[in-house]
Amino acid sequence: MLKIEKNKILYFPYKSSKSCRNLTKVKGGIFKRMNDEVDISDNVIFGDFFNLLIKEKQLIDLIFNASLYGVPFDLLIKDFEKKSESEHDEIRYLDLFWSVDYDKDGLFIEPDFHGKAQKNNHNADETPFGLDFVSICEFKNYPLRLNESLEIIDISRLRDENRTILKTTKKFTLYEIIHAILYELSWYGTPEKRDKNGKEILEQVRKIETVDDVFESDIAMRYLRIEVEKESNKKINIDFSEKI
Repeated sequence: MLKIEKNKILYFPYKSSKSCRNLTKVKGGIFKRMNDEVDISDNVIFGDFFNLLIKEKQLIDLIFNASLYGVPFDLLIKDFEKKSESEHDEIRYLDLFWSVDYDKDGLFIEPDFHGKAQKNNHNADETPFGLDFVSICEFKNYPLRLNESLEIIDISRLRDENRTILKTTKKFTLYEIIHAILYELSWYGTPEKRDKNGKEILEQVRKIETVDDVFESDIAMRYLRIEVEKESNKKINIDFSEKI
């Protein structure tokens, strides 16, 4: 079992073990336990964890190239190290959670990453907060948490009170945590492309008044993602051909 702390990742041979080993003392040490389940200390913020990844940036680029969609990790580091120009007071913490899809084609479970925000100043309820078009430097000081709850719902019975098929918990591995974070941060390409295209799309979102406006905004975001995937696949094919 692993435990993420503010400036290190500890490895415990057994869950009840009192002895542990600091994996971050050795270069590349964390990659030897990538499939181990993880707990995280309450005082860890996103910046703490990202700094641990920065120390391993060469291996991150190599091992998580697919998660980054070909975006050089150095570009995310530069975005992380920028001075924040805005604040998101509504965000309470950053959340790793299980995204579950279940339909006639089967069951699909994957780790996902977003913010959790307070709905309003008078309501303690929380709502998801997308990080798609937010600079990394703007949320590096928020707490990082693991939401291990997992619920499988039959989407063909959304109006049925008994639509829940299974409600349980599932631990995260270190690989799943890193993958989910990097995948989200590179969802729309490099930070430069994210900012350039995000301004236009966010402007469309602000102008939403009808159902047609919602569809138009969704189409624009889907198109942007498809372009990122095409560019990534093209780069992968070029790299592969050069190696041959």
